[in-house]
Amino acid sequence: MIPHPSNITLHTGVFRIAPVITFNADILANSAATLLTERLDAIATLRKHQSAAQIQWNTSSLPEHAYRITISTSKILLEASSETGFFSASATLFLLFFSHSADRSIPCQTITDSPKYSWRGCHFDCSRHFFPLRFLKKLIDMCSIFKINVFHLHFCDDQGWRIELPDFPQLTQVGAWRTDGDRIHGGYYTEQDIRSLIAYAATRGITVVPECEMPGHCAAALVAYPELASKKAYSQVPSHWGILEDAYNISEPKVRTVLKEILKNLMELFPGRYFHIGGDEVPSESLIGSTGSFPNVQSLLDDFFKDICDFLISHNKIPIAWDEAIAHTPPKGTVGMIWQSQEYAQAAINAGYSIILCPQDAGCYLDHGYAKGPTHMGRIGTCSIEETMRLTFPELDETMVLGAQAAIWTEGMCAEWEVEHLVFPRLIVLAHRFWSSNILEKKDLPLAHDICNSYEVPYSHI
Repeated sequence: MIPHPSNITLHTGVFRIAPVITFNADILANSAATLLTERLDAIATLRKHQSAAQIQWNTSSLPEHAYRITISTSKILLEASSETGFFSASATLFLLFFSHSADRSIPCQTITDSPKYSWRGCHFDCSRHFFPLRFLKKLIDMCSIFKINVFHLHFCDDQGWRIELPDFPQLTQVGAWRTDGDRIHGGYYTEQDIRSLIAYAATRGITVVPECEMPGHCAAALVAYPELASKKAYSQVPSHWGILEDAYNISEPKVRTVLKEILKNLMELFPGRYFHIGGDEVPSESLIGSTGSFPNVQSLLDDFFKDICDFLISHNKIPIAWDEAIAHTPPKGTVGMIWQSQEYAQAAINAGYSIILCPQDAGCYLDHGYAKGPTHMGRIGTCSIEETMRLTFPELDETMVLGAQAAIWTEGMCAEWEVEHLVFPRLIVLAHRFWSSNILEKKDLPLAHDICNSYEVPYSHI
């Protein structure tokens, strides 16, 4: 089982998987029960039945993220106190049915389970390379099977803006397209696409969290609206990677007003409580000479992050920012997403910020190759499947750690098969690390391989 449940107690006997199985669900469990019915379609037909149901979903007094599954010879009882718990129970029961579909008998047992982290995320960069909505939904399917519950959508960066906003049409008419050598690369999601993605994710127990990068990593938006730029360094959307040399001219009140209007448009699309504002790798030299009434770039950035986070908080959002932005002491309640070293994580906690771990040196960056050499894909670093299984997070005050997440950066991936090659099975290994404190072993991986095959996802054996 991936992730490993917290506790399994085996009993005598087996539950036989019949061609048709009846079920009944409390209102709180309806979405999770519907998802299980959909997923089990190739194994068994589930039919709703008010009485004498073989699968029963009951609301209980368990902790919010916990669930319990009790399997007897004649009945399966799933218990949770929240939709979150029921979705986790649904994922576990699906894996049990899937792994026993050949002999069509599941050993009787009681599973009591809860996650290590409440935030178990997968970050996906669709800015550097655009991927169709269908592919995003495929990734969300795989995430939900292994109990990842947040899909972090990195939709804008220097190389492309990917969400249509009717109030700012140039963001996609201009900012979504660039020249890569002798070809045009680009694309964007309509408002309806984003609503469809959010709704689809919700049926799988996943929240979609947007990231609107500011004040750096925004060249595509600056080409679309050059009046927002500090240096006006680019006349077309860049096609090269790195820390680019322009930023929003955040000393200008009118620029901040536009950024807040953009955020308003995005908040109307994304109903979730969390909103990511980026804040990493700001090219400070691009702001020198554009600090306005502020004595230096440091004080300008301090004020900017306070202003933007306060704005989000006033709209009932919880701001998230990368660790560099947290160093500028935004309002308490802002969450730090830590991609750098343990020192940044500890500094954020010491300053009173809750954090989400996404460290590039702990196996969380899935654009890293499996190994070095000309025959291996990947960029910057390497991390094998075995290394991903062994890596651990730093020891920190767990009460301040909301969770952890994987990061799929796509500078080096322009095709779906390239993403899948680098991501699987390492994303599944990370999903286990986010859920369980137990060590995953190689003998656990055949199930991941079989699930990938079933969903037509290439599985790397490197």
